[in-house]
Amino acid sequence: MTDDRISFLCIGSIGTGFRAESLERGLSLGVDFIGADAGSVDGGPNALSGSRSSWPEQVLRRDIELLMLGAKRHGIPLLIGSCGTSGRDWGVDLFADIARKVAADSGETFTIAKIYAEVPAELVVERLESGRVHPIDPAPPYDAAAARRSVRIVGAMGAEPFQRAIAMGADVVLAGRATDTAIFAAIPLSRGFDPGLVWHAGKIAECGTACTEPRSRLDVLHIEMGRDSFVVQPLADHIRCTPFSVAAHQLHEVADPFTLVEPGWIIDMSTARYEAVSDRAVRVSGSTATPAPYTVKLEGVERVGWQHMFMFGLRDPTIIADLDAWQANIEDDIASRCAELLGAEAAGTWETHVRIYGRDGVMGARESDPRGPGHEVFVVVDVVAPDRTTCETVTAVIHYAFMHAKSPGWRGGTTVAWPFPKSTFDLGEVYRFNVHHAMEVDDPMELFRLELEEIG
Repeated sequence: MTDDRISFLCIGSIGTGFRAESLERGLSLGVDFIGADAGSVDGGPNALSGSRSSWPEQVLRRDIELLMLGAKRHGIPLLIGSCGTSGRDWGVDLFADIARKVAADSGETFTIAKIYAEVPAELVVERLESGRVHPIDPAPPYDAAAARRSVRIVGAMGAEPFQRAIAMGADVVLAGRATDTAIFAAIPLSRGFDPGLVWHAGKIAECGTACTEPRSRLDVLHIEMGRDSFVVQPLADHIRCTPFSVAAHQLHEVADPFTLVEPGWIIDMSTARYEAVSDRAVRVSGSTATPAPYTVKLEGVERVGWQHMFMFGLRDPTIIADLDAWQANIEDDIASRCAELLGAEAAGTWETHVRIYGRDGVMGARESDPRGPGHEVFVVVDVVAPDRTTCETVTAVIHYAFMHAKSPGWRGGTTVAWPFPKSTFDLGEVYRFNVHHAMEVDDPMELFRLELEEIG
């Protein structure tokens, strides 16, 4: 590293299994740090609720061990964000436990920083009542009752907690929920590199080689940043960065491909330029950043109830000819049978969702292809109810009704097929995200607890 250059390695997702040889190749270039994302909301609310873990520990350990020991050999820091998928406190503790095992087995010593990101519901209520929590469109209704219903709330930290940990001497930073870009932006920002370039580079870095072609499993990406541009290049020979593949990453997980909002910054990428510097590397320049009020995005989940599901295939042409009529014919039978078993007062306490793949199972009412179903369809039905007993009862009734519903165009029996020996599946407790809001803070560190620990 010189005053005018900084370079780093980017791991797109801990657990997906980057290539060890790519990491070694990158480390041989003399990089300044390694950044690694470990989480997302893509998998749904269950990781944040605590009802489902992230990757198995042995899968996580393989990646964490390679990164820790590689960083140690080269004397550079390792920054990991959103530990344990959701960035809840449990995930930070899980990664810290893995780090202790790596240190013990290798005989190496490390200073680790644990940064916790869970936010007390009452603090959120206080900020709501003072008008300091703002919706991020599209946002669900959110009030004090919703905050208090939350099983867990986390705040997505910006660059400052990572910077604080490095300044305190951490070799390995294990952070709770963080913006994906902050992991990679923290050190370049602290060294005075242009915020527009830094945050744009972080946006490209956060998914590793997702910005390359042809698309394959996520691997290690190398970014070298100067004062007026940065160069992006993969470390595996079978993939390459092109101006198209790198620019296309602006469409990833954003509402506006030209605007990136981070804690304290708004980044304008509308004037960004992408230029090939070789057949495998791309130079990026032109993005600008403007300071903005400092807010932290909140992510929270609440319990909805219990969920069961079943699925089956259909290729009866008399049913497929009018699927909606076939489905409507059984709704009265379902309602009356559930009333017999659960009482009329239970009506409306459960939800049923029917997805018909081969017609509109992915897009639902937004499906624009007028062709309709082909010669067969696959039907997935789920039931959500406030408790397990109600869910089991309703699912049994609905499952039986679908198995034996008569075709509107056929006087004989109905034939459906399901692919597994078990016909219905208990999915357990089900949760939903209940907040998509940004909360004002007085200090970038105020929501986050930082602890240093010597291990090994």
